Amino acid sequence: MSLAQVSAVPGHVMAASAGQLLLPRVARGAGSRAAFPCRGVAIAAARPRIAAGALAGAFAGAAAAGRRRFRGSPGGAIRPAARPATTLAAGGEYDYDLFTIGGGSGGVRGSRWAASQFGAKVAVAELPFEIVSSKFDAGGLGGTCVIRGCVPKKLLIYGSHLHEDIADAAGYGWSLPEGAEPKLDWDKLIEAKNSEVTRLNGIYKKLLGNAGVDHYEGYARIVDPHTVEVGGKTMTAKYICVATGGGGLKLPLPRPG
Repeated sequence: MSLAQVSAVPGHVMAASAGQLLLPRVARGAGSRAAFPCRGVAIAAARPRIAAGALAGAFAGAAAAGRRRFRGSPGGAIRPAARPATTLAAGGEYDYDLFTIGGGSGGVRGSRWAASQFGAKVAVAELPFEIVSSKFDAGGLGGTCVIRGCVPKKLLIYGSHLHEDIADAAGYGWSLPEGAEPKLDWDKLIEAKNSEVTRLNGIYKKLLGNAGVDHYEGYARIVDPHTVEVGGKTMTAKYICVATGGGGLKLPLPRPG
């Protein structure tokens, strides 16, 4: 996930991070604190479904007058009608109802849900896709979990067990030619892992497009309570969601001995 340069400004700014619920100038939860003073609501959520509900709830209050009527599908799913013309963005007050900085699992889920289920005009900013990320230049839709965290970790763990599985297979009647031993081609494994996360990145991009969410590639910066700048272009939004995740912190623990 990209790391946004967030100014300490008041306004309707939401923060999607891990393990805390932030209200204006009030923090709940041990060790948590407000990231910046906001007159609006700041909501933090690590899980995509929580982030989606938070974004949807915040937007619903502002756009209730223009919310679409839902109609049920034969399969029981809820599908919205056409986007209303009375949202704040459509009314010309802002370019977007919601602008999300960070295209990881939470940012993508919340953004496309606000657009597809509540009729919001939504945009997401994320750094260009690369396997290895950097703060200003490389990231990708899907974020840390999909591109360089949970998903590739599982692929590598599955690959690491196959040698044992081949050995165990002898007990089930499987055999290799005499003298043959399984051999790992590390470069081929990494190539396959990179191919899979690249495919998933494309799926995230398609999900945003199908929901009608605009995607901006580049480093995003909050200019004021309702303005975001990406690559020299400024856009306004009623709500800004900061869903950039966070970095690890190495604790100053003494070495044993």
